[in-house]
Amino acid sequence: MKYTVLDFISVAIAYGIIAYSTQLLGFYAMLQLMSAPIWKMWVAIIGVGIKFLLQVSIIWFFIRIMLGYTLKTTDISSAFVPLIIAGIFCFVLRFVGYFILTNVYLISLRHILENISMAIGWFLSLYLLGKKISLSPLKKHVVIFGIGLLVYFVLPPI
Repeated sequence: MKYTVLDFISVAIAYGIIAYSTQLLGFYAMLQLMSAPIWKMWVAIIGVGIKFLLQVSIIWFFIRIMLGYTLKTTDISSAFVPLIIAGIFCFVLRFVGYFILTNVYLISLRHILENISMAIGWFLSLYLLGKKISLSPLKKHVVIFGIGLLVYFVLPPI
């Protein structure tokens, strides 16, 4: 049980860094353009933090409680690499979109590319996590599709 909590915390921190960095960059740029007060930025920061904690908690809860499987460090270390890569890609897109290419026509293209990359990152991460988990094939499919759909449609990554 001790390793499960440490693994959960490491995934939450890794995903939290990605979520916070992309969202904070966007919120900072938007609030600077709108000349908004600083309290609105704190509301946005707290909202993003709650959102990513809910996403990671759903994954951990589903695997641990519903399937009765304890995650190992080797399961998590390779499984969430695609999600981290997708998050870094979104961070670069937002940085370029907010500070370098401020063309109105590129905003929708950037948003579409962010959604596609995060969706691919989520599903590849869950696929790799399902491959690493030593369960029956039916439970692996439940992990891949059940958690993926639950997290992606209830709490979208972006």
